[in-house]
Order: sequence, then structure tokens, then C-alpha cells
Amino acid sequence: MKPSSSSRKRVAAAAAAGTLAAGVLLGTPTQAAPAPPSPDASAPAPSPAVAEYLVDLLGDKAPGMYLDDDGAFVVTVTDDAAAQQVSDQGLKAKRVNRDAKQLRDLRGTLKAMSIPGTSWWVDPVANQVALGYDTTVTDEELETLQDVVDDADGALRLEAMNGDLSALALGGEAIYSSDFRCSLGFNVTNSDRSAFFSVTAGHCTDGSLAKWYTDLPDPSDPDKNLLGLDLDSSFPGDDYGLIWTGSEAQDWSMVTLGDGAVRPIHGHREAHVGESVEQYGSTSGLLSGEVTQVNATAVYRGEDGEDDVVEGLIGTDICSQKGDSGGPLFAGNTALGMTSGGVPLCLFPTTSWSFYQPIGEVLDEYGVEFY
Repeated sequence: MKPSSSSRKRVAAAAAAGTLAAGVLLGTPTQAAPAPPSPDASAPAPSPAVAEYLVDLLGDKAPGMYLDDDGAFVVTVTDDAAAQQVSDQGLKAKRVNRDAKQLRDLRGTLKAMSIPGTSWWVDPVANQVALGYDTTVTDEELETLQDVVDDADGALRLEAMNGDLSALALGGEAIYSSDFRCSLGFNVTNSDRSAFFSVTAGHCTDGSLAKWYTDLPDPSDPDKNLLGLDLDSSFPGDDYGLIWTGSEAQDWSMVTLGDGAVRPIHGHREAHVGESVEQYGSTSGLLSGEVTQVNATAVYRGEDGEDDVVEGLIGTDICSQKGDSGGPLFAGNTALGMTSGGVPLCLFPTTSWSFYQPIGEVLDEYGVEFY
């Protein structure tokens, strides 16, 4: 269900509601958005905000950006003038042949097809669109995909996913409803801190005011271990949901690392291809890996017979499992996203696939912030 235009109103309305008892969860303090970036001579390397700014400024002439093996930001460009602008800002420029429009048009072709069990994204290093397909894709569908690859003249490549691509619902810390076990992403609040919420995967929540718990529900005591109530859900298209947890809060400015260890979180940002990240899920615990994709699209094969297309995802080589859905993705002390789906078949040395809903979009949609 896509969130309606009343999502923010529901957040505001919850501020006037009564208090719910909440368990020990996760959270983060907020940070103000940075001013328009500029080179900083005292900094050891330009910030990601500078690279993002240049990609936006150069438009189709800058089809991508990534972190190289030296930890430096690289912006791909299609002409010498754009390369000079990147160099003037202290970043590396890499000349490529295909501009952003060519890659965007290819993504549009794949979206129009939307074959279940496929995902696609722009690989900024190779200056290609990569197209993953899982084991449910039929020989006939694969032949159709191969025809598209052949017609793309090197701009599109196929990658096999050795498992089934799906949203990872059994439903860092486990949370439970009558239908699912999922993982809590982050705790958030409205601007005046009069109401508090948790965010998780939208394919876990359903917007139906279902109750969520920090342990298995107790039929004899419906309020035992009560976390809160569903307020809103967005899936497919996006993959996030909002749970109201009451009008009182504890200090939850951390994510769990398991075995009693925690990590303070200070703000959020976009993910970058090539960076190292960590994920915590109630099934897998703490896992680490690398961002391999941004702005990826996944076509999950829905249990109701309809295909669930989710766009704008972060992709990593982490192997998430059922029940990790909604759990936090972070880099150091910075929040990046929440687990959405993947291929839960992790056979070394096969490449793993996991997808995440970026957290910034969730905060903007609901008008909430970390604390």
C-alpha cells in the first residue's frame, strides 16, 4: 500500500494519543542537512556531498559516482569539460562512453518488462546497466532478456542470482505481529518530540493498525511486550512502514550489534557504491559487506500472484535471511537504510544479494527524525 497524503497528519495525530509501553529498541540523534558543499582544503578528502553535488550539476554528463579501492570518490563523465569541473573540486574524474540518459532509457525498458525474479541497477564502474535474474526466471524469459542485452550493444549485462529473489519477511531486534517476525529498523520522533515511532519494512506492516510486540504475543495478556500499532505502510513501489510507539521515549540512540553490544548512530546519508557497510537482522545478527548498487529496482514474486516492483533500493553483497526484513543498514555511526529483500541462499563463493530501502526517503515522507 502506498502512503496517502494523510501520512504526515497521522504522525501529528499520534502526538495527541495516549502512551504505549515500548521495549528496548534502536534510535539515532538527528543532524541538520549540510549547506551546499564546497572544497575544504583542510579535509583529507572531499566529502560525498561534493560528489553528489557534481553529479546533480552535470546532469546526463555524469552518469555515476563510486568509491575506488583507495577510498577516493570517482565521478564518471562523458566529456573533457565535465572532467575538468570534477578535478577542480578535488575529486577523480573517469571518462566513460555512455551518458546517464542512455542508461536511464535501458532501465525504462526493463521496467516495462518487469519480469519477476529480476533486478537491475547502474554499475558506475563498468558504465553499464546490470541485470540480475534468479532461478525462477524461465528459459523463455531468459531468452527475452538475452535479446535485450544483445540489442544494447554492450550497455547491458546479465548476472545470475543463485537463489530466489524475494522480500525477506518472516516477518536490529526482532519484532512480532500476528502474521510476521521482522526486524526493527530505527526509532524516530516528530519535531517537537511529543510522539515516538519505529520504522521497519513496508512488506511487514500493512497499515491496518495491527499490533507489534518486542516478543511473541501472549494471547492471555494482549498488552504484554507491546511495541505499538501500525500507522502506515508503503509497499510495493517503496518498502517502509511506520509503527506508533507512544508519547514517551527512552534513550535509544544506538543500534544493536548482538551479545549486548551497541553502536551509537549519528545521523543519516545516502549510500555509495564501493563503501563498506554493516547490517543487523533478527535472523542473521551482525553482517558486513560492500555496497554494490544504488537506485536499484527489484521485482519480487508476490505471494498473491501479483509482482511487487520496488525501486530506489540500495544493493549489497551481504546475504540477508528471512526475518531480517526492516533491520538497519549502517556505515560506522551513520544510518543508511532498512532491509527489504534479497536472495537468501548464501553459498560460498557465490555472490550474495540483498536490497535495502534508503532511510532518508522514509524520514522525509513521514516528517520524522532521529533522536
